[in-house]
Amino acid sequence: MVAKVFLVSNERTKVGHNLSRIATSADKIHIAVAYLAAAKPVENWLKGGARVKLVVALQPPTNAGVLRTLVNSFPVHLEARFYSLRFHSKMFILFRGRVPICAQVGSSNLTNGGMYSNLETNVILHNPKQLKELAEHFRSVWDASVDLEPKDIDAYEQYCNRTKEDLSRIRRKQEEFEHRVVRPRIKSAVGGHEYKEARDYLAFWKAVDDVVRVVKSVSMKEWPSVPLYLAVDHFWHWLVKVRNKDPRERIGADPKLRAKRLPELFTAYAHWDKSSSKYTSGMKKNSDYLRGILAMNRLPKLNSGHMRTKRFGADRTFANANTLTRIKRAFAYLLWSEADITERISELLPGGRYRLIGFGASNIQELIGWVHPTEMPLRNNKADNALEMLGYRFR
Repeated sequence: MVAKVFLVSNERTKVGHNLSRIATSADKIHIAVAYLAAAKPVENWLKGGARVKLVVALQPPTNAGVLRTLVNSFPVHLEARFYSLRFHSKMFILFRGRVPICAQVGSSNLTNGGMYSNLETNVILHNPKQLKELAEHFRSVWDASVDLEPKDIDAYEQYCNRTKEDLSRIRRKQEEFEHRVVRPRIKSAVGGHEYKEARDYLAFWKAVDDVVRVVKSVSMKEWPSVPLYLAVDHFWHWLVKVRNKDPRERIGADPKLRAKRLPELFTAYAHWDKSSSKYTSGMKKNSDYLRGILAMNRLPKLNSGHMRTKRFGADRTFANANTLTRIKRAFAYLLWSEADITERISELLPGGRYRLIGFGASNIQELIGWVHPTEMPLRNNKADNALEMLGYRFR
């Protein structure tokens, strides 16, 4: 008779919640994961009285701070070791006494994504023969591992800090080329047609960066805590709705004149904003709110009560036309996927896998800017019109 195998994937049942449920009857837990960045599950098991053996690989995204907290907080009930960089196992074996009673094997690491939000594939095993073989496999991994000492965590943390600085420099250089030179071919999910809106975002981004470079000193003086992409967003409104009513010299036809006049125009805008709406100073607060409720670890908990604004189509029509699950999946892909930004935009446009009714191109390209204000600019019709008034061509 073949034992029944249960699947857990974060779609209906959260991996972390299911592990907590089945761990209630265990007094010993053996864990082997490549990445550890979430302390809470292990902390809860240790506080519940279970003894834990843990094997990890000292490689990103394993978090040195999380490791240090666990090792320092539970010096008796937690035994921790590390394996080589080849280590990629993901298994959780639960014991009562010396007998393994249950196990999870699959794709989930001890990270927030692996436990709660990523689409994972894990099996829950109860077959005694399989559990015995798995326990023996863990024992061989454990014997081949090295005790995790404070000096190892310190050295790993220093390595991560150096790597982070190197990656940051590389990423800045990549962005310099990617967003100013390269225009990837964008294919739709249906029919293979090019999505012009997605392609144009890169050219729009290049134009915004040109403006930001010129007005940066003024913006940092007037609003030192407001990201530059947010500061210029209301500048577009001022150019189109306020200054456009006051005809002056046309600077769009002369790039040299534009570069000279932009700081003066931006200063005039700052004085207008501070003497009237004071809108720009509050933009970071609005951005922080959106980034908070749409954070990757918060998206699974998103509910209609968070949707207080109609700015991104989050009104009754939008909520009724799209299921909350579909909204969460679309936002997770748009905001947190590692796919190229043009691909993310494309997949939310008509024909894309994550298309949302009532959530158009402007909504998509505004939201990515609100949630990532230091990385990507907000794009809407006013931004397009303002940049074209300044002489930029990107559509």
